Amino acid sequence: MPVLKRHIIFLFFLILGFNYSQAQFGKVVFQDSFEDNKHRWPIETTEAITTQIEHGRYVVDKKSPQGAQLIWNTAIDIQKHEDYVIETHMKHLTGNSDYGYGITWGAADGRNYFAFTVSASGSFAIYKFEAGSFFNIKENTFLEDQIRPSGIWNHLKILKSDNTITFFVNEKQVFTTPFEGEMGGKTGLVVNMDMKVLVDDYLVALPAGAELENSDIELVWLNPIHPMTTTDKNQMHVEVGVRSTELLHRVSLYVNHVLISRNEGFELVRGETDLDEIITEDVDFRSGVNEIKVMVEDVTGHMVEETHVVKVIDNKRDERRDLALIFATDEYDHWTNLINPINDAEVLTAELEKYYGFRVEIIRNASTSQVMSKLKEYAKAYYNDYDQLFIFFAGHGKYDKAFGEGYVVCSNSEKDDVGNTTYLSHSSLRTVINNIPCAHTFLMMDVCFGGTFDQNLVHRSSRRGEDDDDVYSELSRKQYIENKLQYDTRLYLTSGGNEYVPDGRPGFHSPFVRKILEALRSHGGEDKILTFSEILHYLERVQPEPRWGEFGDNEPGSDFMFIIK
Repeated sequence: MPVLKRHIIFLFFLILGFNYSQAQFGKVVFQDSFEDNKHRWPIETTEAITTQIEHGRYVVDKKSPQGAQLIWNTAIDIQKHEDYVIETHMKHLTGNSDYGYGITWGAADGRNYFAFTVSASGSFAIYKFEAGSFFNIKENTFLEDQIRPSGIWNHLKILKSDNTITFFVNEKQVFTTPFEGEMGGKTGLVVNMDMKVLVDDYLVALPAGAELENSDIELVWLNPIHPMTTTDKNQMHVEVGVRSTELLHRVSLYVNHVLISRNEGFELVRGETDLDEIITEDVDFRSGVNEIKVMVEDVTGHMVEETHVVKVIDNKRDERRDLALIFATDEYDHWTNLINPINDAEVLTAELEKYYGFRVEIIRNASTSQVMSKLKEYAKAYYNDYDQLFIFFAGHGKYDKAFGEGYVVCSNSEKDDVGNTTYLSHSSLRTVINNIPCAHTFLMMDVCFGGTFDQNLVHRSSRRGEDDDDVYSELSRKQYIENKLQYDTRLYLTSGGNEYVPDGRPGFHSPFVRKILEALRSHGGEDKILTFSEILHYLERVQPEPRWGEFGDNEPGSDFMFIIK
């Protein structure tokens, strides 16, 4: 049979969820996709840690810089099964990058457990605590080309089969050791030191067959060769070879967890190489992260799957975009209607589009689910390195002193909602907006109690002397913009603190928006660039006093700019 050649142009979509192929396992003992908390994972907020379910993810925010946080699920007992598979997807978001996060299993208590972890700096480790003492099973080992860094999902898997236990990272076997027995039946998650991680899907199953390196099927990646490849080319010839001692039943190609193509019923004929089959695809990649997975199954049921990641860097930085997403609500089902939010939003839109070249989308009178749906749409979009995203909320806000939390009131929010389930919490907004992959994001809120967006807010006077922009006076306008946008931006500005803010007279805008419009209509002065710090000067006399600061992954020296086109 001649070499199979298939020429397909793909549109790649980054899917945030993960699906496990049931063909790899026997009986599924436990599986949780975190759409809710029906399996009762610990949910808590303390000085040391916050755990919660958000948007189909289990969020673990360990704030303490000491020790390990063990999170077990009492619904799982692996000692009931002779062999098992444990696997999950986890992603490091912020915090310590040198220590590990991952799976804990075979645990009796906090002094007796095993752990398999990876770190954002590219290492993995396997160890146990027994009677409170630490023992290395596999010392900390760096695999930078295999373990994905902060912000990218890692797939961790443990396979217990007969008398061995094998560990996998992103479908690749990294270590095998003789099985020495569990200390208990508990399994779950472990997070070391201070870091924030997301968890998507946690599965415990009975293995259908060992997936070890001595399998009857072997994949040979000819291009791309390395598990992680960075390129500035949007096209690549993907080529993967297969060696097999049995007839092949099925070869499948996935991109970002979406099945792209599948061939069945192969007849193996060796060609000029020692490969039994070669899969070739001419692929047009989109900029950003593209995940390629090849899954091969022979007629005996043996299956091998491997994943490579190709990151395409967009060098066309001059072709950057300024985007604005504006939520404005003045009609409410249960709250008093307002006068100015939509009018304010429409006037802001006109200024941003006409003079600053923003692409603006207004969402009027949105419900809580509509707001989150739109934010998720922006979180799944692709952004160039120098793109900017301006997000604006106008409408009612509230603060719950008992919960220590501020909220945006949406059109369907109930007036007497004791649990605040119909509101949009500031903590949810912080997480969701921080995870939008636009490097330069500015959140502005003209809502009551907006200053509680950051519970650790330290008010800073806007009078800090003359603006530092003069130091760039000898630079070209292009270089000035690039200097300003070289650091990740997560800035916020609210119309007040922990207090009510006025709606304003009909047709005259809120006091806060009037000053924002005044700043925009200044057109940034001589250089035609309006910076975040320049906006603050226009707000010095506004009452109540606005609040501002940074959140999430903001870097020192970052800025957000409104640039006259």
